[in-house]
Amino acid sequence: PDDFQSQLIEIFASEQVPLHIAIIPFDKDSIPMVVDCPLTRRTIELQKAGILQIALHGYQHMGETVQGEFLNKSFVEQQDCLQKGSLLLDSIFNTHVHIFIPPWNRYNQDTQDILHNLGYNIISADMADCRFVLDKRFQYYPEGVDHPRKLLNVIKHNAEREGLVVCMFHRYDITDSFTLDDLRDILQQPFACLPAWRSSFRQ
Repeated sequence: PDDFQSQLIEIFASEQVPLHIAIIPFDKDSIPMVVDCPLTRRTIELQKAGILQIALHGYQHMGETVQGEFLNKSFVEQQDCLQKGSLLLDSIFNTHVHIFIPPWNRYNQDTQDILHNLGYNIISADMADCRFVLDKRFQYYPEGVDHPRKLLNVIKHNAEREGLVVCMFHRYDITDSFTLDDLRDILQQPFACLPAWRSSFRQ
């Protein structure tokens, strides 16, 4: 919780644009990274209003990029991590988290079986490995854009198509050359001229 997070959430709230926040529940010492605080309470309020959704983003976001956080773990180890992360987010945000965004987009069949047992039904990752999309227990919302500055061009080029554009971004994408004000400007664009367009954001 800090000023950046608060400002970001309020921008989406003021523009009434849904935002999915991917939360890493624990730090490298397994200490909870989310606590009861004014920002958490505001998040719960905006969840109820349909503006925010919480997603589980792994356990500690540890590991190598190639393996992600889960590919080098046994079923039991994965289950322990995912269960602890889920219980923490559920208790802090007073909700049942059911969206999973895997660190580095890496997961396997064990991950999916565990997520299903924990009541998850949505996975959002890139499409580097399409095998898992065949698992009909989940809905898949693959990343379509990896920076908000690319979003307008993608929408314009796909204006006649139906579907969902998932724009994924990280805190470090907001810089002096692309500020929170620039993000707000994009959200204020007259999308009414693009009737087939809907958008979801991951942060």
